[in-house]
Parts: sequence; structure tokens; C-alpha cells
Amino acid sequence: PEPEPEPEPEPELELAKPSFVEPENALSEMMADLTQEVQEPLPSDSDLEDMLTEIRELEQEDTLKSEQEEKKVLSSSQDELKAILSSIPSFSQMNKK
Repeated sequence: PEPEPEPEPEPELELAKPSFVEPENALSEMMADLTQEVQEPLPSDSDLEDMLTEIRELEQEDTLKSEQEEKKVLSSSQDELKAILSSIPSFSQMNKK
């Protein structure tokens, strides 16, 4: 019987070896880690204006939709109220009975 070929050793993942930080230095170490991260450039003024314009347009659309829905609800509830009120007999009709 042929000996089975040994599986190739998996390449070791390069993990950052844990380095222990003295408690007194922990805060400054964390701040250094945070400030070392690559930050995306801030949006330009024109980018901000475009964003604000888009937000205003979306808000206007939402406002118009909610106003239209409110009108529908009001008119349907008014119709319901009229139907309910018309089903209630008036005093003069009540007295005739």
C-alpha cells in the first residue's frame, strides 16, 4: 500500500500578536488606534448642497402624500359622520311617534 501523501500544511494566518498595554497607557493607545484609521474625505460644499436639496425634495413629497392621505381620511370620516347623523331621528320625528 502506498503511503498517503501528507496534507500540505495550511498557510498560517498572520494574526496580530496580542500586545499587552499597561492600564495607564490604555486610553492613549486606543486614541492612537482610532486616529490612525484612514478617514474618508469630507463632502465638498457642492456635495452638501446636493444632499440638502435631495432631502428637501423628499420631505416635500412626504408632506404632500401625508396631506393627501389626511384629506381622504377627513372626507371619508365626514361622510361616515353624515351617515350616522342622518340615521338618528330628529326630535320632531321622535315627538310625532
